[in-house]
Amino acid sequence: MKMNNAKKGPFLCRAEHVVWKIIKDKVVLLNLDSGAYFETNGLGLDIFKLCDGKKTLEEIASIVSSKFKKGTDRVYKESKSFIEELEKQNLVKALKKSLSVIRPIRR
Repeated sequence: MKMNNAKKGPFLCRAEHVVWKIIKDKVVLLNLDSGAYFETNGLGLDIFKLCDGKKTLEEIASIVSSKFKKGTDRVYKESKSFIEELEKQNLVKALKKSLSVIRPIRR
């Protein structure tokens, strides 16, 4: 019997219309469509950068947990809350399929 090793989504992806800039010890995410901005710290930028369309929330929390030597459960809850806020601000979106498996259409 063959096992299915496909990762389950949703996969988190930065919105195309968002840019960011580091200013002193803060990071500003700017929604170019609305003009709205969101300010966060370096940890927030780490989480935002990991939203590459190829990782799930669980994977992002695991990476952050390892980097900062914090408990995975705590980091998962904090990452989830942060990403939910980014979604409300239209700065990240959830994809059903990983960008690593979406192939461009050839003509």
